[in-house]
Amino acid sequence: MLDIRGHGNSSTAASSSSSSSSSSSNFDRPHDFRNCVNDVLETLVPLGLVGNDSPTAICGHSLGGRLALEYTHSVMRAASAGSSSSSSSFPAGLRVPRQTWILDSVPGRADPSVHGVLRAVSSLRRPFPSRGWVVNELIGERHGLDRSLANWIATGLREGTRGGGDDNNDDGGGGGGGGGEGSSSASSSLDWAFDLDVANELVENFATQDFVGMVRDVTTASSPSSSSTSPSDGGLASTAVHLVMAGKSNMWTEDIVSELESIPSFVRGSPSSSSSSSSFHMHKLDRAGHWVHVDDLEGLLTYMVDGLQSGRP
Repeated sequence: MLDIRGHGNSSTAASSSSSSSSSSSNFDRPHDFRNCVNDVLETLVPLGLVGNDSPTAICGHSLGGRLALEYTHSVMRAASAGSSSSSSSFPAGLRVPRQTWILDSVPGRADPSVHGVLRAVSSLRRPFPSRGWVVNELIGERHGLDRSLANWIATGLREGTRGGGDDNNDDGGGGGGGGGEGSSSASSSLDWAFDLDVANELVENFATQDFVGMVRDVTTASSPSSSSTSPSDGGLASTAVHLVMAGKSNMWTEDIVSELESIPSFVRGSPSSSSSSSSFHMHKLDRAGHWVHVDDLEGLLTYMVDGLQSGRP
């Protein structure tokens, strides 16, 4: 599992005493999908995950799903260009994944609610006295977020050391909800475990990513009869893209679904029903919201096991 730049263990979120302009200095700007792909490459090469050991499948949820598609498309594009024009950022022998799994990543611009959440999170004064304080601030009258969403956001907090002269004590006392948790951290505080600068820039990239076009490219430009999957020798690979949709999400409009189903490689039914390994599949988990791997893990694994087994050489 790989943490995208600015998230999890890849985060360089600044402490309360650091300026926001330096919080993402460990990453090359711009913070876009192309540079995120480069981050993946810089992870794979030192681990020796190239050639026959190249990843055979890649999977991502939400933002991670967009990056998974971008990665497959970038490697496929390098393969189609051949060694004479292949970018030096692509190591020799890197192979196209046989399967790409995209979990509830909706094409197009980010939903306005995403921008609302980022504005709310960015407005809170750091560091924070407790998780309870953060939740209460987010569900309060000023921001009005749903409690379940606020609780999920609060899971993205990590412990840090208080800077001198913490100016959040007054807010902490008024925020309430922290109880003993807030009062027990006299010498420590909480901050985000993700970089807000990176997150905001990546969300702006949603609108410019040609999601549908990339699905079409990687599943129709590849050749099932090709024996090569390496960009270094110009061969094309057969690859399948699986898009898993949350049945409880209202983001999957008829227009979006129809556009995806118009992709020539789209196959109805289970993955095993397709005679070609270059194909596009859509799966719907009726019982799941956006967090498909939490809401219906059993259903998700059923789809993935079926798909991965059908894609074995």
